[in-house]
Amino acid sequence: MKIDFENVRDAYRPGVQAISKGSGKYFCSKCRKTLDEKQFFKTSRVDKHPSGVLPECKTCATMAVDDTDPSTFLPLLKEIDVPYIPGEWRALLMKKDARSSSVLGKYVSKMRLNQFKKYRWADSERLVAQETESLLAAMRQETDTESEAEEKVNEMLSFGDIEKPEMGAMTQAVPAAALYGLTPETSKYGLSQEEIDQLKLDWGEDYTEDEFLKFEQLLNDMKEAYIIQDPIAISNAKMICKMTIKMNKFLDIDDVESASKIARQLDLFIKSANLAPVQQKDRQQTTFAISQLAFLVEREGGFIPEFYIDSPNDKIDQILRDMQEYTEYLVRGESNIAEMVENTEAILAQEPLPDAVEDYDDFAALEKELLGDIEAIEEGQEEITGAATNKA
Repeated sequence: MKIDFENVRDAYRPGVQAISKGSGKYFCSKCRKTLDEKQFFKTSRVDKHPSGVLPECKTCATMAVDDTDPSTFLPLLKEIDVPYIPGEWRALLMKKDARSSSVLGKYVSKMRLNQFKKYRWADSERLVAQETESLLAAMRQETDTESEAEEKVNEMLSFGDIEKPEMGAMTQAVPAAALYGLTPETSKYGLSQEEIDQLKLDWGEDYTEDEFLKFEQLLNDMKEAYIIQDPIAISNAKMICKMTIKMNKFLDIDDVESASKIARQLDLFIKSANLAPVQQKDRQQTTFAISQLAFLVEREGGFIPEFYIDSPNDKIDQILRDMQEYTEYLVRGESNIAEMVENTEAILAQEPLPDAVEDYDDFAALEKELLGDIEAIEEGQEEITGAATNKA
């Protein structure tokens, strides 16, 4: 199905604008109600809509939209100034419940994400052409002729292969691998089919290649920062990754309220999973199960050696042992030590200390005599030194 984007009509006549009621509220020209600004689609076409919102509330604007008929929603996309990307519209359409209203609101929010917000309505024709070429390249491998490939692509672009859901039922995704999904041909990072299948098995079907990459990066970071080994812990970590990425998406489109709700749920989930930083710090410092130690050793291919105490543990122990061994050698290794002790005692007995000290009345006289002896010795040394010098 080829779309003539240049002739897509405007949803509103020039001059039809939203009526501001102050305090972030606007008057809907269709249902005649004054509603909060969040109930209106925002637009970047301020030349036509100076207030930055469409003149009708979201409920009234989407009342006549048929999600499988582009002619009913393209005018609104033009007014809002977001691109039309059939693959992204299709992804939302395939998840739609019969009880839900149009996917237009979710689609517009998706176009506010970082990966799409650089595009405008004027980029639609180019993006559709690129997507059509990618689909044709994929379908040529599944069909026998070029006409069959083109027929299938046209059917997909017009959503003719999607059955409208019954009340309360969800539509099932078409199993064809190349339909707007991730394939080796459409992979930006050169993923093989085996790698793609593993990513879908680990995280689910309804994610883009960039989202898969963010999941894997965040999960690896968590494994490095926390103790995540058993299947339950891994499952909890994956749930945290999904909630984190979803919260960031809402922040990217300035939906702080929705992001805050997820943030509160995420905080509770992290604490219940025992993955909060404070809990992990206490857990790593105070407890470490023997089973975890054995797991780490087995994973690294090593073994835990038996603990021996025959040799000293550190330098202090070595010094103490050396001192003990030296003392033992002095006592036991010297064969005549007993004789040396006896000889010393005999010498001391034969030559007792002089009792001359007792003859002095005071120590001052003794000190004077000793100093005189020292001076005499120094004078004698000076005479000997002088004589040696004169002789030379």
